[in-house]
Amino acid sequence: MAAVLDRRRASRQEALTAFLARTSGSGTERLLSVFDWLAQGHGRWGFRGCPFTNAAVELPDEGHPARKVISAYKNWLRLTLVELAAQAGLARPDELGYALLLLIDGANARVVVDGDRTAMLRARSVAATLIGHASH
Repeated sequence: MAAVLDRRRASRQEALTAFLARTSGSGTERLLSVFDWLAQGHGRWGFRGCPFTNAAVELPDEGHPARKVISAYKNWLRLTLVELAAQAGLARPDELGYALLLLIDGANARVVVDGDRTAMLRARSVAATLIGHASH
């Protein structure tokens, strides 16, 4: 399981990094584009939320090797959000990155619980509000 998740981690990190490299616009637009990228997966038939979170739910042993991969991916995503927030000149990028990751995780949970395919776009709207407050 750890090996499968690690391959998926590497693939997702590579894909998001490439997406961001192609994304132009202001710093805040680039930050919000992460939600756009994630929303693409939400529209797929059979999408069941974040595979890393789903795996963590099934692996209560925090020492399981797959849990290290899951944590590494989530930490990388949080740090990516922090870096984008800092590049955008937003206040308290560490706190904002953490808050945005909470929104992402919550949107993924809505897909699992309700099958809500619009959850990531709703999270993007909330993220825009948070980013607006951080730019003052």
